[in-house]
Order: sequence, then structure tokens, then C-alpha cells
Amino acid sequence: MSIKFEITRAPELLEQYFQLRENCYRKELNLPDFDGSEEPSDKVGHILIASRKGRCLGGARIVAANQADIDLVSCTSSIGKVSFRAGKPCLWERLSVAPDARCDDLLQFFCGHLVNTSWELGYDCALMVSSSKNARYYRRFHSRWGVPFETLSGTSFQPKGTFAELEHVVSAARLQPLALSEQVVTQAPPLAVNYQNRLAA
Repeated sequence: MSIKFEITRAPELLEQYFQLRENCYRKELNLPDFDGSEEPSDKVGHILIASRKGRCLGGARIVAANQADIDLVSCTSSIGKVSFRAGKPCLWERLSVAPDARCDDLLQFFCGHLVNTSWELGYDCALMVSSSKNARYYRRFHSRWGVPFETLSGTSFQPKGTFAELEHVVSAARLQPLALSEQVVTQAPPLAVNYQNRLAA
């Protein structure tokens, strides 16, 4: 079966995505009060959805760094720490993937489409906030596409509210157009590894 990757404003897909991220954050991050419903950044950003036959398998938000909900003082100051030139950064947030859909192919192609879509929107660098464990996963998937990816040390990012007690690191990817062979990917059987995709920002 084929999985499509697209920016969407379709109400039914967005509603599924909002519910998916609420379920993932509550269960996997142990945040029982997390509200996954629409946020201000959802309205000004772009939601990239992976779907199959009308079912949302995963999604993430792409938003200009100066329009994100979080306090970006330390996050945007991290731009100066990357080894590549970063002129117009975006933030990748609220990445959530359905547990029964997580597999190497889906996660790799989702990262590839995040890169291409963000590049097409005019960004040349993407920042993300995650656990160090997830940052290692992201680095691996980006490296398969030849996309420079760095986890930045010495940042002082301090999340507030719901996420204040969680571990956070800031990572950056240099965006470039990728030659993705297809716009769809055939889902492989889930791997034994249970990837925890938690962009807690």
C-alpha cells in the first residue's frame, strides 16, 4: 500500500493528526495533560502529513522560526553554532507517528519530505528540539539522504510549562533539494526497534 506525503489543510486529516500527537505525547512523554488540539503555530505554519487511504499515519509542523510558539531566544542563537551557513531557519515541531506505522522506510521518507517541503517553502535550515536519543535517530535518517545534520552543544534552551521537566537538545539540518525517487513509499513491516518520535517543542 502507498503512503502519501503532503502539506494539507484537509479538516479530517488535521483532526486525525491533532488526536495522534495528543495520544503520542500523553503516552510516550508521560504528559497526561497535553492538549494536542490546534495551536497558534498550526495556523501560521504548514502541516506535513503522511497518510494512507485517508488515515493519518504521522505528521509534523513546519513553521518560520520567528512565528513559533516556543521561546526561541536560545534556539535561534544556536544558528551561530552550526558549521554551515543558515540564513532563513524554520522549526520542525510536533512530530508524531502512529505506533503501528513506525518503520525504517516511513521514518526515512518522512525526513526526506520534511527537507524537500521546507526547502520549497524557502527555508535553508531547520531547527528541532528533541531528546538526545531521538536526535540520534534523526541524524541517521538525514545522513541516508546526505543531509548535513548537527546536534548543537552549549545551547541553553529551557522549555517552559508542560515540557519543562523533559530533556531537550537542539539540532539543525541544512536544507537542500533531494531527489526522492517517489512521492509515495510502500510501507515495510515495522521493525523490532520501537522508534520514539517525540519532538517535544
